[in-house]
Amino acid sequence: MVYTTLTKKRLLLVFAGLFAIATSQADPVSFQTVLNSSEQAPVATETLRYGELADHYGLLWLPQQTTPAPLVVLVHGGCWLQNYDVNHVAAAAAALRDDGYAVWVPEYRRASAEQAAWPQALNDVVQAIDFIKTSKHPAIARQAPLLVGHSAGGHLALLASNKTAVKGVVGLAAITDFSRYAEGDSGCQQAARWLIGAAVDEPQAATLYQQANPRLQPLTAPIVLLASAADTIVPLAQAGYLADAEVVTVADAGHFDFIYPESAAWQQLRATLKAIANAAEATSVAANR
Repeated sequence: MVYTTLTKKRLLLVFAGLFAIATSQADPVSFQTVLNSSEQAPVATETLRYGELADHYGLLWLPQQTTPAPLVVLVHGGCWLQNYDVNHVAAAAAALRDDGYAVWVPEYRRASAEQAAWPQALNDVVQAIDFIKTSKHPAIARQAPLLVGHSAGGHLALLASNKTAVKGVVGLAAITDFSRYAEGDSGCQQAARWLIGAAVDEPQAATLYQQANPRLQPLTAPIVLLASAADTIVPLAQAGYLADAEVVTVADAGHFDFIYPESAAWQQLRATLKAIANAAEATSVAANR
């Protein structure tokens, strides 16, 4: 199967007929539930280093198939904080692997109250993507990867798409207007300021905030944003700040539903990835006629 990079116009046509999957779950998924699921998930097939620093490694999940698999790069969230590492998305990565994708989950440098991590976090994600793309791993198809990023990982995935060739970006509760988000008072919004190492209104940080804001970048990759009004960590409004993005709203989904394979929000992600793959294949077939 051959895939090519989608145009934004082509992606819009695909998602014009894609409706959000209905959900009837009573309560949002908690972070503890996600952790418990990931602790019980299959371990990664391989751990690979893409650089020399402690955080310069990634976990690779590979499906059991004889043909090379399309690559998904899953960028984990966690408010850009050192407290949250790559391991909390193990269940999500394993589930994508079970759907036939090769899944690369990079670790990257993260922030704390004492240590900023901008632009190091973004540089690490880009370096990790370029590493896996050029690795010529025999189990990975030779095609541009699809980026999937959750929350702060969605923010980094959007920015990374401007620095390395990708098939597209799927943001799960992604932060798209970084400066607006960093003005808030929640713990994760405070962490956005820690990422930069300064408040939004500090003049010396203006350039850094501009560079870290997806809304202010000329994003060219096709973008699909999955979001929910029930998300109490990243407001639904964040899905509306990118004019060219396709937005799919998932009713009643909490922030962590998007990385929990048993949730309705996860089924929406699966449908989204399948639609993108089908559109890419159709584009390739049309181009070869």
